Amino acid sequence: METLDDIKGLKIRTTGDDGEILSKMGASVVSLSPGELYEAVQRGVIDAYQLGPPTTDWEQGMQEIGANVYLSPVRQPCDYTLYTANKDSWAELPDDLKVLVEVAFKEEGIAALSEFAVSDLVYLQKMKDFGLSVSPAPEVIVSKMEELADELYRKYSAEDAFYAEVYDSISAFRSSFRNTFPQGL
Repeated sequence: METLDDIKGLKIRTTGDDGEILSKMGASVVSLSPGELYEAVQRGVIDAYQLGPPTTDWEQGMQEIGANVYLSPVRQPCDYTLYTANKDSWAELPDDLKVLVEVAFKEEGIAALSEFAVSDLVYLQKMKDFGLSVSPAPEVIVSKMEELADELYRKYSAEDAFYAEVYDSISAFRSSFRNTFPQGL
C-alpha cells in the first residue's frame, strides 16, 4: 500500500471505529472472528486484516499467509490489559485491600505493556526473517485515518458530554506531546 487509492475496494477484516473509518476511505470492511481469519486470508476471501500486535499475529500463524506488515500507532498505539473484579466481592473488601488491588492491577498493566513491547520487537524480527515486508504505514494513509477519526470522535463528542471531555483531554495531551517531541506520536 502506498496511496489512498490502495485502500479503495480492499476487503479488510477489522472492527469498531476502524471499520467505519476504513469504510469511509473506500474499503470493504468485514467482521470475522480471529479463528476464521487465517483461512479467510489464505483463500482470498479478504485481502487484509487488523488483528493484534506482532506477537499475537505470529502465534496465530499469520506470517504463513501474509506478505506485508504495516505499523502505525494510529490504529492502536498499544495493547491494553483489562482487569476486572466481581462487584459484590469488591464491595466486601476493606478499603486498604482495595488500594493494594488497584496498585497491583496498575503495576501488572505496566509490566504487561513492557513485556508486549519487548516481545513484539522479537516477533517483528521473526517476521522479517520469515520474509515478510515490515514497514511503517504510509503517511498519506495515516493522515487520512487521523482526519476521519477526528471527524468521527467529534461527532461522538457532540452526542455525549463525557465522551467530549475525554476526547478533548486526549487531544490536548496528543498536541502537547507532539509539540514537545515532534518525532513521537
